[in-house]
Amino acid sequence: MVAAVAIRPYSSWSELVTLRPGDRYLLVNPFFHTFGYKAGVLACLLRGVTMLPEAVYDTDRILARMAAEQVTTGNGWRPNWSSSACASERRLSEPRALMGV
Repeated sequence: MVAAVAIRPYSSWSELVTLRPGDRYLLVNPFFHTFGYKAGVLACLLRGVTMLPEAVYDTDRILARMAAEQVTTGNGWRPNWSSSACASERRLSEPRALMGV
């Protein structure tokens, strides 16, 4: 019963943000926090998504990793990635990565 209380909301959340099997999810959020653990790790396990953890937010490193790892989604990206793309004068080739998941 306790597990269902934790799983049910993040199962719904991962459906609403359209996480799907085969996605490659760049996680730049702490796993010790509910946001990182449940909206990151748990959501990936529930949906069959590949987790790509990144310890520290660094614009150039993350943009390079997005290309190298073929990242398809991430958390809180709309404001972060819009400014990151402008700051580094690069365009992201995968529109879904800017969804703001």
